[in-house]
Amino acid sequence: MGDTHEIEPKWPDTVKKLYSDWMQARIDRQKEIDKSIAAKAELNTYTTNHTTTRRSSRSGPFTVESLSPHRVLGVDENDELIDPLKVKENSSE
Repeated sequence: MGDTHEIEPKWPDTVKKLYSDWMQARIDRQKEIDKSIAAKAELNTYTTNHTTTRRSSRSGPFTVESLSPHRVLGVDENDELIDPLKVKENSSE
């Protein structure tokens, strides 16, 4: 199968249905993500021309997307944030 995302004819019908439903859900989710990015992102277009005696190159327009790194904040039994610096100080005593 590889990366083609095609249903194999030899698969049982139940597997074909599950796979088809999963792929549709995946496509729908990606459309939601793309729509959200398009609604909130600033559009910047960069165009660069560079010519040498032997070759010419051109790039753009293109977009750059990034995901911010995520972190988990610890909370105690009272749902108060745990300060990791205080935890380190207390453990070294």
